[in-house]
Amino acid sequence: MIDHVKIRSTLPHWLDTAEPASDAAINRLVKTTGFSLPADYLGLLRLTDGGETFLGDDDSEDGSYIVLWPSSEVLALNAEHEPPVYASHYFAIGTNGGGELFAFDMTRCDDAVFMLPTIGLSNDAGILYCDSFAALLALLPQHGG
Repeated sequence: MIDHVKIRSTLPHWLDTAEPASDAAINRLVKTTGFSLPADYLGLLRLTDGGETFLGDDDSEDGSYIVLWPSSEVLALNAEHEPPVYASHYFAIGTNGGGELFAFDMTRCDDAVFMLPTIGLSNDAGILYCDSFAALLALLPQHGG
């Protein structure tokens, strides 16, 4: 389960954060997604309803980055980026800012995080990024740079 204290300690090192999502906003999202959203993802929304930061060490050369979409916009942004049309197995929660989406595979019974290219989007295009959402959270910045 999400370590709220540890994740909260990373937020000052994000480039952008938002106020926590309200219970009403999270409940609306849960009711309209059509599948069970991972508890750790919902826990992160309760700490910051969207935001952006680098992933991994500050001196990382791989350029890993995440833009987490706000709960009130995630459904509209899924429609805009078209996973429901071209990659219907996936539910996107954000982007890396470079043409790829972070997404959950709705056909799986876990909370693994996948990367989907926005060009060539299909159910076969997903690449495993992290075995779990907790593993993605472990990549959050731990110190300023």
